[in-house]
Amino acid sequence: VPIVILETHVGEMDPIEMKETVMDPASRTLKRITMEDATAVAQTFMNLSGDSIMEIARYYGISNEDVFVIYDDISLKTGKIRIRQKGSAGGHNGIKDIILKLSSDVFPRLKIGVSDNKDKDLIDYVLGNFSKTDLKILNLVAKKTVNIIDDFVKHGVQYCMNKYNSFCVTEEDIN
Repeated sequence: VPIVILETHVGEMDPIEMKETVMDPASRTLKRITMEDATAVAQTFMNLSGDSIMEIARYYGISNEDVFVIYDDISLKTGKIRIRQKGSAGGHNGIKDIILKLSSDVFPRLKIGVSDNKDKDLIDYVLGNFSKTDLKILNLVAKKTVNIIDDFVKHGVQYCMNKYNSFCVTEEDIN
């Protein structure tokens, strides 16, 4: 049974929260839940993401290949997504910790591009705000992410890579 971990941050101290959507094992579809219904709510600092994922995976007996990590990636243009079966942390401290705690870089992930602005200082960027345009783009990406998660649960990471790795929302899409 796959699990989906959403790893987000606004600054270094934002917790991970796995909530609102879980997979129904019987139908292999996603369903909305309330916090009271949640089986697990992982809350750790972003840089310690691996602790929560390791504990949830261990408790439920979930293999690394069935953990789907979703996170922001500053090396991808805002609106671009990239799905991978495995890979390095690419400088992302939360992913570094997940790789360390799972003792492997083999776990599916969905990277959501949040900038291609390499001129801005990383700390200023991470602690800053998105522009209105970027927020509109990321809202459309979030809507597509629901489909991607559902397809991951039903069909696996390879299917998602083939179907979605060319997906990108641009400014033209929001006007």
